[in-house]
Amino acid sequence: MRQQARIISLALLILALVTPALFLAGYAVNGQELFSRSTARVVVALVGAGLGAGAAAYLALRRDALGVRIVAGLALVALIGSMLFVRVAWGQSMSRAIEQLRRLPFDVNETGVLICPADHSVAASREARELQTLFERTVAGAGLEERIQVQMGYPVSDEAQARVLATDRRATVVIWKRTNTYHGRVTESYHVTSPGVATNTITAQPLDLLVVMLLDRTFDLERTYDPEATGIWPLARETIAPLAIGIAFWSADDPLLAATLFNEALSGNDGLDSQEQAELHEYLAAAMLALGRPDLAETHLAAAVGPSSQSSVAVAAGAVSIARREWDDAERAFMHALEIDPSCPAAYSGLSAVLATKLDAERAVQAAQQAVALDDASPVPYAFLGMALERTGAIDAAAQSYQRAAIFSGGNLGLYSATSARAQAVRSNPPTAVPTATVRPTPSITPYPTAALYEVESGDTLAKIAEQFGVTVDEIMEINKITNRNAIAVGDKLKIPAKLD
Repeated sequence: MRQQARIISLALLILALVTPALFLAGYAVNGQELFSRSTARVVVALVGAGLGAGAAAYLALRRDALGVRIVAGLALVALIGSMLFVRVAWGQSMSRAIEQLRRLPFDVNETGVLICPADHSVAASREARELQTLFERTVAGAGLEERIQVQMGYPVSDEAQARVLATDRRATVVIWKRTNTYHGRVTESYHVTSPGVATNTITAQPLDLLVVMLLDRTFDLERTYDPEATGIWPLARETIAPLAIGIAFWSADDPLLAATLFNEALSGNDGLDSQEQAELHEYLAAAMLALGRPDLAETHLAAAVGPSSQSSVAVAAGAVSIARREWDDAERAFMHALEIDPSCPAAYSGLSAVLATKLDAERAVQAAQQAVALDDASPVPYAFLGMALERTGAIDAAAQSYQRAAIFSGGNLGLYSATSARAQAVRSNPPTAVPTATVRPTPSITPYPTAALYEVESGDTLAKIAEQFGVTVDEIMEINKITNRNAIAVGDKLKIPAKLD
């Protein structure tokens, strides 16, 4: 009987000693998600802690060997201490998470970075927090923690939502992820969305503004693999993290450090495909333009050219020509961009700048107006329209265009300051209208001139909207660059093409 009692006491003592260690280990592995799992798992964790505490208390109060009572008492104190520690740490983590979710937009003097997990799962949150920690450590190492703020966002499903979130929160960078499982294969994709980047020293001049437009893009990294494979995270850590950090550093007035990080994202691993490498070369080309090195920008653009080259490469080539003041080459580059994509706002903006320089003010205004029509929520086309209107002597209209550019600049403080200052300068010191060069035929602007802007309502489909306006679904998809006819949501704003006679 005494032997059986000793075995029971030993088992209870082991339970009392192991429970606090397991409780702390569970928090170390799961963090605040320890209490965010299913109800059943939370109950199991708390019941286990209760059993351990009960065993320790029972042994400490028994008339047993003094050594056993002391050890049991220490185990009870350790368990209570571990539970208090976890409760305090969990409370602090939850308070921080709630504060971040409830925060107002980033301050105008901050470069805001949002990291959005793929979903609300523990694994997705843990991965997003790891990226946040990596981001914050790099920012602190550069001494920019007062300039760059990193917050957790909520999951987003597409680029449109990421851009809305960036506008609402005045963020410079939004990092988001999608995960999908189909026929036993997992597809994961990381995305870096930036609505254009500018330093505080930017001016409302064509080259600076084109560089902003070159950074107004989303970088995509997608892989499909078997469920037992490692996944996309190691590659994303080596590519997505330095790219996004570089964009944030650029916004914090350090494009040189940004270029270094872009190069790290490009050359730090061999897992990128040719298209991903080409896009990173475009980021590097934009950085070289911002640093006043069009020769190095041209080198990176040569590496970005390929069978799947996009209009952005041609636009960047036009920017290189503007930096060299080679206006004919710039015009050819922008026209080539329009051959690739007739609905490219950056190409029309660049073309407007070239035409204004060539004293073809009327066509410059037309090109800038087309850029605005194609992207009426972006600030830079309005700035180009303001420059073109200055050439015609339309001072009030030019100032209004600059003011619109400032309004739509969102968290881009440098662009806001530049366009606001230009709006005031135009009114206080009006430029003299320049003579207009011989008018030449205006190039075809777009296959589908915009007739209206429609906000999607509940129950709408592309077919229903097309029928309402007397156009085809394909026309609406082309002018709005929609690849999936089912991927529209309530509140989306769609450009409606004019009916062609």
